[in-house]
Amino acid sequence: MLAISFMKLILVASVAFIAYRVSSTERMPMAMNRSRLRLNGA
Repeated sequence: MLAISFMKLILVASVAFIAYRVSSTERMPMAMNRSRLRLNGA
């Protein structure tokens, strides 16, 4: 029983980590575009 709950915990943590990585990767180009606009004085 303990092993099953531990495996579920690892699965949930890995899914949350992948979702975090995907969302941070999607935000990165937007941040780069904003900094580029700031450098151009817009």
